[in-house]
Amino acid sequence: MNINYMKPIFKLSTLILSVATLMSCGGNDDDREVQTTLTLNTFNLGELPNNAEYEAWLVSNGENISLGKFNGNASEKTFRVSLERADAATQFLISIEPGNDPSGEISNTILLSGPFSGNSASLNINNAIANLSGISGAYTLMTPTDNNSSNEQSGFYFYNPTSGTAALNLPTLPDGWMYEGWVTLPKQGGGTVNLSTGKFTSPEGRDEFDGYSSNTNTSPSFPGEDFLSTQFLSLQGVSTPVDIRGKKVFISIEPATDPDELTPFYIQPLINNLTGQDLAPAMNTMTVNSASFPQGVVIKE
Repeated sequence: MNINYMKPIFKLSTLILSVATLMSCGGNDDDREVQTTLTLNTFNLGELPNNAEYEAWLVSNGENISLGKFNGNASEKTFRVSLERADAATQFLISIEPGNDPSGEISNTILLSGPFSGNSASLNINNAIANLSGISGAYTLMTPTDNNSSNEQSGFYFYNPTSGTAALNLPTLPDGWMYEGWVTLPKQGGGTVNLSTGKFTSPEGRDEFDGYSSNTNTSPSFPGEDFLSTQFLSLQGVSTPVDIRGKKVFISIEPATDPDELTPFYIQPLINNLTGQDLAPAMNTMTVNSASFPQGVVIKE
């Protein structure tokens, strides 16, 4: 009798559990979302070091929605997103994030950005970093931090010593980015190395570094460097004395939280032509290097 009495109770309990399980499985709205594909094609997007990653973002209904992280080793990538969010999207962003970053928030180092027009968005650095149309630059070979007039070829500054004005025409960068000056010098035993003249935010004002300069005189209030310290230059393997003439001089745009301090970032808006580099007070003109600017196109399928 006791066994027959318990059978209906067991069947009823099983039925309730089954219904509850079905309701639980069917109650997730995300499982019922219709999804679509976004295809991203990038150009001139360089690879990042291991401690940094790119991250794609969709701006939909005023919210930054992460689509996933990646490196720059492939020109085409696809992302899955709900059709509702894709239809409401107004902008597509690519940021640079620390590697293995647990934060779900976008960094302020936004590399590419573009608004959607219909089912596509064109991405460029003008929308994200700064409008680099109309930029220009020059520099002067000189070593003002010592009193030796015979080594002017060993340093350079991005300014006009005749007028005392800045020789760089560059826009102000947003938070997350900085400018940096560089020169490529020969190494002892062969090869070359890129040496930084220092990071800066404004063409009018000293940069953040003067480690190679002499401390006899104060440097000009403009970005640049005297490459005179044989002690610090030897640590970089650089042949001394330094002669800037005929060497590559360029400006890069760097992430403010730089994943690789020793290597210039691949966005290099101004570069010299490696010829006709004269000593002060002559000015050496730089050219716009738009070939280094990354771009992208996103298509909603």
